[in-house]
Amino acid sequence: MGNEKDIQLTEGSHYEVKSLSTREDSLLTKGYFRGYIQIGKHQALNLELDDSHEEEGQHRVIPCHMITSIDVIDQAEPDEKEKQDTNTYFG
Repeated sequence: MGNEKDIQLTEGSHYEVKSLSTREDSLLTKGYFRGYIQIGKHQALNLELDDSHEEEGQHRVIPCHMITSIDVIDQAEPDEKEKQDTNTYFG
């Protein structure tokens, strides 16, 4: 990976995501990023669970505002479309 400006979530990358579960607990999700999903006015991550979960292959949708951290396990190279569109627009 180059400099920090080049960091982005790319489809096919393997991530470990910590998100809020309750006030006291967090939820750990390890899986492959399959894209973003719109839920009402909110965006969410779509992760396909890896073999560290009993539900391997199932998808977990995590609202972005619930995420506390994302660790990169294996970063996939962005395709040409993702390289061109690195800005997020909210309107």
